[in-house]
Amino acid sequence: MENGKQGTVEGSVHEGMIDAIIESIRNQLHDLPSGNSAISYSGGLDSTILLALSDFQLQPYTAGFSNSKDIAGSRRISRILGFKVEEIILDRIDIHSLLNELRVIDPGIKAGDMGYEAVLLSVLRHATEKYIVTGQGADEFFYGYQKYEREPDLANIEDIEKIIKVTSPREKKMADSLGKVIVLPYMNRIVTDIACAIPRNQHINVEGRKLILRSVARRIGLPDEVVNLKKTAAQYGSGMQKIVAKNVHR
Repeated sequence: MENGKQGTVEGSVHEGMIDAIIESIRNQLHDLPSGNSAISYSGGLDSTILLALSDFQLQPYTAGFSNSKDIAGSRRISRILGFKVEEIILDRIDIHSLLNELRVIDPGIKAGDMGYEAVLLSVLRHATEKYIVTGQGADEFFYGYQKYEREPDLANIEDIEKIIKVTSPREKKMADSLGKVIVLPYMNRIVTDIACAIPRNQHINVEGRKLILRSVARRIGLPDEVVNLKKTAAQYGSGMQKIVAKNVHR
């Protein structure tokens, strides 16, 4: 990558790869039933790309405590891009019931996984739509975790294995229990094959993480406020993980 600049990602990665990611995700989203599809929306880069590629046809739901970063972030991005978000304010929800429901679905779930799964479960419970799109897989396949910056030689293989073998099957059970269907555009085969074919140093370098997805965002015309978004994972941005830490002892 020339001089390690984000703006040269398209020049380092074959433009056809960026276009193929866009086309594959757009086609998958456009195949969803109109009026019966939603997105678990955090106000971050990954979910904003998906919403834009659906031509804003998905109903966005943001779950978080009233003073959380995700609620504030989704409000900000929705104002910039001109769409409406339905908020699920977790202050008003029985969190103990939510966590107990997770344990019934997956008795072996670890405390570290409960935060983000509780956020998703709250969306699955609240949404009236059957098909729920999520951004799962973006951090794993496109090097989104902060640990990849801290450890320059760290590969994403273990994280990919976990999301395929543990997280996705659990989330399918969560959706099944409520008569919903989870849709994972970042984990469709075309997208994952492309992501895995791109060298690590073109996903992440001194300029930041998720450089490929930032190129996707730029290519589809999203403004710099979205392209350069940096946010914490949903369990932290929503405020849920703090509550889990207080209430779960494992």
